[in-house]
Amino acid sequence: MSDTPELLAIPAPRVVDPGQGVTIEADSMGTTVAGWAGRLDDVGVRAGHVVALQLANRWEAVAVLRACWQVGAVAFPVHHRIGNAERDRLVARAGASALLTASVGEPSLEPRDPDPSSVDDDLDRPSADGGTLALLLATSGSTGEPKIVRHTHAGLAHKARTMVTAHGLTAGDVVLMPAPLAHISGMLNGILLPGQAGMTTVLMDRWDPDGAIELIEEHGVSFMIGPPTFFLDLRASPSFTPEAVRSLRLVSCGGSSVTPAFVQETARAFDAVVKRTYGSTEAPTVTTWHAGDPAPLAERTDGRPTLGVRLRLVDPEDEQPVADGGTGALQVAGPEVCDGYTQQAATRQAFTSDGWFRTGDLATISAEGWLTIVGRVAATIIR
Repeated sequence: MSDTPELLAIPAPRVVDPGQGVTIEADSMGTTVAGWAGRLDDVGVRAGHVVALQLANRWEAVAVLRACWQVGAVAFPVHHRIGNAERDRLVARAGASALLTASVGEPSLEPRDPDPSSVDDDLDRPSADGGTLALLLATSGSTGEPKIVRHTHAGLAHKARTMVTAHGLTAGDVVLMPAPLAHISGMLNGILLPGQAGMTTVLMDRWDPDGAIELIEEHGVSFMIGPPTFFLDLRASPSFTPEAVRSLRLVSCGGSSVTPAFVQETARAFDAVVKRTYGSTEAPTVTTWHAGDPAPLAERTDGRPTLGVRLRLVDPEDEQPVADGGTGALQVAGPEVCDGYTQQAATRQAFTSDGWFRTGDLATISAEGWLTIVGRVAATIIR
C-alpha cells in the first residue's frame, strides 16, 4: 500500500461538533483514530476490506474515516437519512466487511459477511493509475439505481492540496459544513481540505439557517460551500444581520441555479466574495474562480480549471471536437477524476476509450479557458 500515506499525510482538522457539544483538537485526533483502528481490527477488518459508515455529521466520522485508511481499508460513507433497506443494498453491493451506525449516543460497529452474489462486478479491480482505493461514494441515483464511485488516495490528496490554493484558504479560516460527510462536498470541504490547510471545521447535523447564523457568529466562520438554497435561507432568516455574518469572507456555490444575479446579490448581502464552482461526485471541483482572479468572472462563468484538470468539448452525437467558441458535451480528465464505478457497465458508459469522463453537461469554454455550463446533454438527467 505504498500510496496509502498520501491521505494520512493530510492532518486531521480541528473539529467542532455543536450537536454533541464536543471539540476535538487536531493534535488529539491521533489517539482517537488509533482506538477506532483497534476496533476495526477486532471485528476482522483488514487491508482492502470495505467499511460502511452511516453517520450524521458527527466528529466520530472524521476519526473513523482516518482509522479506515490507517488499517488500509476502503471507507464507504452512506447518507445518514436513507432507510435501512436502501442502505443494506448499497452495503451489500460494496461487499462491506463492517458497518458503523449511530442515531444517538455511541456509534455501533458490527461485522458483516459479504455475499459474493450481491457484490458489484468491478469493485476489486486494480485502479487505472495503480493507486490504492480509499473511498466509495454513492451518487444520488436521479437516473435510476445509485452508482458507487471509486476514489483513490492519490486523487483525493491531490484535490485537497490544490483547493487550498485555489480558494486562498489559510489556517485562520473556519468552514461551516452542513453538507453530509457522505457527499463529496462534505468529505472534501469538511475533512480533507481543512486538514490540509490547518483549519477548523464546524459540523452541522441538519441544515437550520437560524442555527447556522449562530454558529457563524460564535465560531468566526469564514468559508462556506454549498447550493444557493443555503445562502437564500440565511438571507431570509429573521436572525440575519450583516454584523452576525461579518466573519464570512468566501462563499462557493455550484448548480444550475447559480446565476450572475444570485452571485451579485449574495456578495452584497454578506459583504463577501461569492463565486461559482463546477464539479460532481465523480470529478470534484474541476473548475472554480481562483483567489485573485477578476471578480466579474466569478459571476458570469463556472470558473477555470484547477491544477491538473483538462477540459474538452465534443459533439454529443459522434464525440468529435467542436470548433473553438462552440457549445459541446463536456468531458473532463485529471488527477482527481474518479477511478470509475463499482460496475463495469457504468464505467464503460461514463468514460471514453482514452480515459475522459463524460460529465453529461453542455458547456462553452472561452479562449482564456473559462467554463460555462449551459445545459444537459440529455434533458431527462438531473444536474
